[in-house]
Amino acid sequence: MTTAAAVQDSDQHPLDKGKARARPTERTPLLTSPLSPAPSSSNPLSPALSPYPTDPESPTTHRRRVRTKLLTVFLLTLATTSAIALLLTTLAWSYAAEPARAAPDILLSRALVTRGPDSIDVLNVTSDGDIWVLVSARVGLDAGAAIGVAPDEADGLARAAWKTIGRWGIKRLDHVSVRLSPIDIVPPSSPETPLASVHLPPFHLPLTPDPPRGSHSALSWLTPLALPVRIRPSQNTTAWLAFARAAWADGHLAATARVPALHLRGGTLGDATWRSALLRLDRASLALALRHKSAADPPRRAAFLLVPPLPGLPPAGSGAPLPALTDLVELQSFTVTSSPATLALSASARVLTPLPPEIALTIPALPFTVHLPLPLPNGTNGTTHTALVPLAALTTPPTTLISPHTPLPATGHLLPPTPHSTRALSALLSRFLAGRPAPLALRTSLLPALAPVPFALPAPVPRPRVLRDVALRGMRLRAAGTDVLASGRVCARVVLPRGVHVRIAVHGVLPDVLVFDGAVPQPDAPPDARSSNSDSDSESDLESRAGTPLPPPHPLPDPLPPRAFAHIRPDAWLNATSVSAPPRSRSSRGPRSGRRYSAALAAVGCEGDEEDGAGDRDQDGEDDGEDGDGEEEGEATLVGARFVDVPLVVLPGREREFSSFVGKVIFGSQGALAGVRGVAGVLVRIEGMPLRGGTHPGAGDEGGDGDGDGEDGDAGMRLEGLPFEGEDDVAACAVYVPRTVRAVKAADCPALPSSIDIIEGTPDARSIHRPSDPVEREPPALAIHAQTPRQRLVLAARGPEPHSCRRTDVGPFVERVLSFFLSKHGASARGGSRGRRWGTLEEKEAKEAARHGIEEGIAVRGADAHALLAL
Repeated sequence: MTTAAAVQDSDQHPLDKGKARARPTERTPLLTSPLSPAPSSSNPLSPALSPYPTDPESPTTHRRRVRTKLLTVFLLTLATTSAIALLLTTLAWSYAAEPARAAPDILLSRALVTRGPDSIDVLNVTSDGDIWVLVSARVGLDAGAAIGVAPDEADGLARAAWKTIGRWGIKRLDHVSVRLSPIDIVPPSSPETPLASVHLPPFHLPLTPDPPRGSHSALSWLTPLALPVRIRPSQNTTAWLAFARAAWADGHLAATARVPALHLRGGTLGDATWRSALLRLDRASLALALRHKSAADPPRRAAFLLVPPLPGLPPAGSGAPLPALTDLVELQSFTVTSSPATLALSASARVLTPLPPEIALTIPALPFTVHLPLPLPNGTNGTTHTALVPLAALTTPPTTLISPHTPLPATGHLLPPTPHSTRALSALLSRFLAGRPAPLALRTSLLPALAPVPFALPAPVPRPRVLRDVALRGMRLRAAGTDVLASGRVCARVVLPRGVHVRIAVHGVLPDVLVFDGAVPQPDAPPDARSSNSDSDSESDLESRAGTPLPPPHPLPDPLPPRAFAHIRPDAWLNATSVSAPPRSRSSRGPRSGRRYSAALAAVGCEGDEEDGAGDRDQDGEDDGEDGDGEEEGEATLVGARFVDVPLVVLPGREREFSSFVGKVIFGSQGALAGVRGVAGVLVRIEGMPLRGGTHPGAGDEGGDGDGDGEDGDAGMRLEGLPFEGEDDVAACAVYVPRTVRAVKAADCPALPSSIDIIEGTPDARSIHRPSDPVEREPPALAIHAQTPRQRLVLAARGPEPHSCRRTDVGPFVERVLSFFLSKHGASARGGSRGRRWGTLEEKEAKEAARHGIEEGIAVRGADAHALLAL
């Protein structure tokens, strides 16, 4: 069994002689590496010992095959990438082709959608003239319209897919950043003259591939944008004025924005992302036309607006000239108030705002200085130049300008006087009070390099009546050779315009008067304060003569007004006294108010005015305490000035009117009504306004002699060309005269007779007439005594002896008066003319003269009158 078992075991396990292949086990590798070592008996895993057959391969062949595979993969990848890049490039070119072909302004008008600006806030104005403003608007960039990928129902499948890919790319890009160099705004008429330079900070705009279309509310996709903008306007006011005229004539704003450089980047500026790498656009020397092509353009594309219509002005583009600055500013009210050191000023104006209704422009407090033009001589060559004299400093508060009107208040004060400011201010006030516009110039300290802006203080409507209740009281006439001299007192009330609350002291007046027989006729048009027949006496003429001692003579009107017969103008300023007038409004009427007013009249020597009623009512019948339109008047001052021996010049061709007036005065039962019209110059000192010497006139100047408190030679303010009208009764007024003329002759005779006085009534009436001038309480130089019922007039010269008066002065005047009267009434003169004895007269007349002690004279016999005139 052992042998059999051994044989059986030997059959199951054959003897390994070392030449047979090893049988594979669970540890035998399935594949062999080509780099495995040669088969050997020591390596059971050798391919030679593997039970599977293998192909022999050298290492070189294997490496070649690997390289081939790698090259194939690389080429396939390159081809795929190139195809994709080519496809993307083609798509990008297709998207960029259309905007590249379009002009920049067309592209902007197509893609850039703006609304506003909604508000413009002026933040600051630097000393260099730069204006910082905060502009708020709504902006959107329609990128789909810019590159032409907006959806369209008519697109085919390929076109729609192409646009869809483009809109998808815009959404992925999301926004772009913009950086601009300073923009120059130039007008089309002169491209070499920029109007302003605009500096914008870098900003980013969101991209919208497909904004909503259609209704106005679809603009809600716009993004609010607020940018601080620095504007440097040009100092060339001529260029700005030409631009404004062109815009007004065309009806729209037209200009060109020159952009030296534009940088557009995808994404946020400064971020190095794929967006900035994908979109990089640089443009140089861009010129964009800023204009509004048509009013019918859709509002979403209206980036530049038409000139808006302004109420009260013709529409822009209608051919009407550009409105002046005075047409845009309406002075509604002003107030001038005295303070101890200066004059406080405040004004309220209404400004026409040339802005669209949806824009609100906010400006900060604006200080500005009011200048007055004044012609000054250039040395001794006789030429002049216009200098700007600073007058007042005003400030407007921060204001929001809204369309169409904006109220604009201003407050300030009068500046300290300069050597020429008094002259310039006098000329300004004279023009304003005379109802004429006054030229001004405005300059702001925020823009010192900006040229002064011309402006004009509009003429007040209606013209202020500064001089009221003007009358020539107690006017008396006397002869001086062949001339007629007048003496009396000028009485007036100086009423300042409403809102002027200052106290003034009038210390000099210079009337330039036309005297009328009867009331002053009302002209068809208000007379000009200067010349009614020439405009040569312009503002420059007035101002250039402001330094002369007297204002220029007022030219006579041509033609002469009806019933005017004489002209009176003193050769020097008349010393005047003045007091503040008590209120005379309806609410202040009463006995106590009347007594105060009478006392004020007596202080200036015009107490007869209140009794005569001249001051109770104005020429138009309105209560003088109020203007004709019911408005309360300003501060009032009573003025009185005495004039002595002022020539009364009979107007050419008006001797008949003069004769009629004298006849009414001498022989009329109620005297004659004399109307006066003219202009006057007034020397005033204003409380609160320092004089050149540094003093401040106050209440102590009132009622003075005209010298005031200031320096010698400083006349204060000179107001010229103030128009006035008035009337007065020239009637019989003298001291009491008894039945005979002998008592009158007993008075002293002055060197020259100074008046003619008329005493009316019967010898038994003994009526007493108060003289019009309380200062002159002396007997008349000539007396006329009317005796009834015989209507005999006896004229006698006063004096202790018949020859004590200078008959050589009296005679020509009396002859002139009588000749006018006789020619009017058909009477004739008998007897001697000058120095002739009465012996040649009729015996009755000689006895009459002897009875009155008259040795020389003229006998006059008319139809109803008989007069003896003593020489």
